[in-house]
Amino acid sequence: MKKIIHIILLTGVFTSFFCSCNDDFANNIFPDRYIKILSLKETGIKDITMNTTQQQVVDSILILKGGGRPNSTSNMGLKVLSREEAAAIGGYEVSNIRLIPTDSYDLSQGQNIKLEENEDHKYVPITFYPIEIYAAMDEEEQEGLVWVLPLALESSSDTINDSRNKLLIRFEVNRPLVEWEIIEDGNAEIALQTLDIPLKLKISHSGDNVLDFTVGLSHTENENLANRYNDSLGTNYSLLPNNTYNLSDFSFNAGDREAQSTLQLRRAGLQQDKTYLLPLKLSELSVDNIEKTNRVKYIVVTNPKYVYRDVQRNDWKVVFVNNQQRWREPDFFARSLIDGKIETVWATKWDGAIPTWDDYDYGAMDYWGYHMFWERRDIPNIVIVIDMGKEVNFGAVGVGQGTLDMGDRDLKSCEFYLSDSFKFIADGDLENYKNVNKGNTWNLAITYNNIPNVGGGPYWYHLHESSTVSNVPKGRYLKVRPTASHRANNLVSFSELYVKELISIDGNPVQ
Repeated sequence: MKKIIHIILLTGVFTSFFCSCNDDFANNIFPDRYIKILSLKETGIKDITMNTTQQQVVDSILILKGGGRPNSTSNMGLKVLSREEAAAIGGYEVSNIRLIPTDSYDLSQGQNIKLEENEDHKYVPITFYPIEIYAAMDEEEQEGLVWVLPLALESSSDTINDSRNKLLIRFEVNRPLVEWEIIEDGNAEIALQTLDIPLKLKISHSGDNVLDFTVGLSHTENENLANRYNDSLGTNYSLLPNNTYNLSDFSFNAGDREAQSTLQLRRAGLQQDKTYLLPLKLSELSVDNIEKTNRVKYIVVTNPKYVYRDVQRNDWKVVFVNNQQRWREPDFFARSLIDGKIETVWATKWDGAIPTWDDYDYGAMDYWGYHMFWERRDIPNIVIVIDMGKEVNFGAVGVGQGTLDMGDRDLKSCEFYLSDSFKFIADGDLENYKNVNKGNTWNLAITYNNIPNVGGGPYWYHLHESSTVSNVPKGRYLKVRPTASHRANNLVSFSELYVKELISIDGNPVQ
């Protein structure tokens, strides 16, 4: 027990001795210049981006204290360097460097900085005023200038780490810019009496919008803008009359980065089948410190008498074909008409006999997925029926011709019929096999003559080009009946089949 007490007492003595001698020990081991060493956490180049809607931006500089005896008070300060010294830090020509104005920042807490004994670091705040920096930048418009604040850590009493004591702060200050979200020009087809087009503006070069403001359209230069557009593109569009459109102002609230308005176009006052041009140039904003784009967005406006839309073929399927090259590659089957490939072709069976017997393939629905026959038929007894998946207000037909020039573009003329329903019963009725009329009510939609014997397409024929426009045909099932070939009546082929719906006439919807 006595031995333990002696050890405790001895330890206490030595501890007191070393504590009292700690400073002297450090002084003896470390040279004076390593007793305390001060440095900056960030050195070299630092970039700060701001915008003019920010009243102030507060950043901070972290100062570190180290060395052999850091647990003592240190005094230091931050010094603003010259342009020459700034250029040396960043590797710039002196002529390309500008110091931000003294009234554009507050570094008052960086003049006399003290780190107490128990402090090994300190954050020194520095406040920047973006508007003042931007004003200086705006006043001197020379290209390629770099605006900076060069700082160095200095102390008259303590050692400064010369490799970590300088910081060059570079600035990018922008005015928030109001611009079109979609800058590309647009096309607008007025299908009905009016057309609403949503338009959107956005704010760029800004963190958070802190202002409420509005912006509208400027109309004063519209005529000159339209002339400039036509001259540059070789067009001859008329300026859209002011009384045929309306656009309310865009309204931004604080916190909004986007604003939307609706451009309404009206047919009234416009000439049918004429193309107009509407320049959209933003007016001045209702606030300062925010810029607007000078980019003019153009809308090309048309108001055709007849408006058509493509019928999507996703749900199309062949349900009947009474003549097909059945032993050739699938590229020649009837379904090639709706496969989206211009290189594949439906082609008829050109050889063999015209049947006088029941040549229906009774396994066709299981094998082909549509009604099919074994033998040959010639024009005008060749028929294909396609289910378009829904009732269509038939407006136009498009034919794609084969591109291989190997007898893959023979179709010259064709009749197209519509029906609300379709039925077929294989009963040996050869007459019905020619036209699939039994049990079906087919209405002639369009007769397309003189289809080009040229690869490619689609080559369109529209309802308003025919004599049936007063009675818009409707139906779900489309019967294709070739009536002429570019070569012989036993040779029929083409590549793709397309349909357009008729949407409106004179701005009135087709019911």
